[in-house]
Amino acid sequence: MLLRSSETDTDNNSNFLVKLSLGKYGVTRTYFHLVFALIFCIAVTFFSKFAQWNALGIAIAVFSYGVYITNVGLGLWRASRTIKQEILSFFTKVIAALSAVAGVMAIFNAINLLFTYL
Repeated sequence: MLLRSSETDTDNNSNFLVKLSLGKYGVTRTYFHLVFALIFCIAVTFFSKFAQWNALGIAIAVFSYGVYITNVGLGLWRASRTIKQEILSFFTKVIAALSAVAGVMAIFNAINLLFTYL
């Protein structure tokens, strides 16, 4: 689901992460998902400081938005093929690459947090 590269058997699949990572939502809706993922990231950071969460709760939340942002990055990369203007397609691919890298880093940070505190 995270790094799915083919479109086989995805027409019958109703999982939104698969559709998101394959770019089937289009550029606009995928950017909306990116904004939502960033809001989720900010909320997790804010609430983890003030809510006194334990390490497992923070690691689960960080892993969740890491997977989500990685899928958004993959979806933006694939949806950027539909953009006709070359400069907008380039900037969308840059944002897609940055968000995919940030998502993978968040996943590794969650794993590091688990190994550190558990």
